[in-house]
Amino acid sequence: MIGGLILALWGAFMVVAWPYCRHARHPRLPLAAAYLVFVTVVSMITGGTFFMTASLLFGFGFATDVAVFPPATLIALAATVPAILLGGRMIRRPPSRQPLPD
Repeated sequence: MIGGLILALWGAFMVVAWPYCRHARHPRLPLAAAYLVFVTVVSMITGGTFFMTASLLFGFGFATDVAVFPPATLIALAATVPAILLGGRMIRRPPSRQPLPD
């Protein structure tokens, strides 16, 4: 039940991220690159927070398999705001001009 809700929220985020990236990206950064950077940063931070919290709660015996999800979900949703801010900052920066190494 809650897994379907998490997937639906993530899918909605993927749809909403495209217009946000079109608006917020640096002009020299391609739209697809900005989208991929933004979605990857937010997904990795939020997903990592969720799974780290769930495994810590389960590992230390604070929750059973079923009871792990509500606290871990709330903490992951709280981590989404800083993740969105960090992802937005990354796509607003100009691309680096450093040459590629040989």
